[in-house]
Amino acid sequence: MVVQLAGVGAICLAGAWFYLQNEKAKQGSTPARSASTNTILIDGTGWEVQGYEGIGLPSKPLNLRGCFDFGETVPQGPVAPEPRPPVGPEWFSCFDGARIAEDLGAGRARAILAARDDRPGIDRIIAIYPDGRAYQWRQTARPE
Repeated sequence: MVVQLAGVGAICLAGAWFYLQNEKAKQGSTPARSASTNTILIDGTGWEVQGYEGIGLPSKPLNLRGCFDFGETVPQGPVAPEPRPPVGPEWFSCFDGARIAEDLGAGRARAILAARDDRPGIDRIIAIYPDGRAYQWRQTARPE
């Protein structure tokens, strides 16, 4: 009887996990975008982007991940101190935090501080490649 209950519990937990993953994918929000769906804010200025894909939940600000392209007009911005790209969820394949971190370390991309305290104690960082590809995330702010 105990083994059967444990099996039913495991099935319920797996079902709940899959349900939550699906809901996160459906409810992806992009609070770091301006009212225009084609604009990213950097230090309060809107920049046109193409092909934005993003995820995040308003209740979990560190979950923000975004992939997009600036095209030929690549913005400048303040250098991000200690950029730490997080790992994206497996189903969000455009964001590869490990690759972004490696490219930042090797100088193949640069990181800018798009918004200090985008949320209290949390900065929004954008990694930008010379060809205009860009990736954004939020990370805990380091004291100045």
